[in-house]
Amino acid sequence: MKLQFPNKVANKFVKHKDVTQYLSACDYGILLREDTVTNRVASPTKFAEYLSAGLKVLISENIGDYSAFTKQNNCGEILKEHAEISLQKVSIDERKRMIDLVIKNFTKDANLSAYQKLLNAIT
Repeated sequence: MKLQFPNKVANKFVKHKDVTQYLSACDYGILLREDTVTNRVASPTKFAEYLSAGLKVLISENIGDYSAFTKQNNCGEILKEHAEISLQKVSIDERKRMIDLVIKNFTKDANLSAYQKLLNAIT
């Protein structure tokens, strides 16, 4: 991708503590995975990390529940082979909405009742 778009794609290695700062300068995060059984049941933490930085996600098809989540919540684009997509700059309001999606769906507090049901079932 960097070879195709040399003035638009950068490859950076940063300290862990600086990752969110760098991601916040972007509009999209990319999650490309091969179509394998492992990836079909995957739960990549990078997905929530991108959303929590206010990014929309460009994601391969069939990545755990996240490809469907992306479509249902309009939080990015599902990448299909040979399909063209049109990307727009992500607005401040959309960035806030991405962060709200993380709070509502990927935090411990958001899933507290599910955790409690699980604990009750095993005790």
